[in-house]
Amino acid sequence: MLRKSEYRDMEKFKRTKREQQKRYYRKTQNAPNRNKRWTEEETAMIMNVRDMTDTELSRILGRSVKSILAKRHKTKYGI
Repeated sequence: MLRKSEYRDMEKFKRTKREQQKRYYRKTQNAPNRNKRWTEEETAMIMNVRDMTDTELSRILGRSVKSILAKRHKTKYGI
């Protein structure tokens, strides 16, 4: 994958970046725990586990990568 500074055409860079993000989030978007409330154990897991990727966490918890990122942000910043 090319770095941002290596692209000559910034439109192509933006398009490529959007496609990669869509692929990343599409991996687990149909998670079974879609409308389930977060438990304290799940919240602790996403805040403290550092040796696992968000994709691996999403498979274990049955939640989407996007929901894990959102919950981590909300918990960290008290939103």
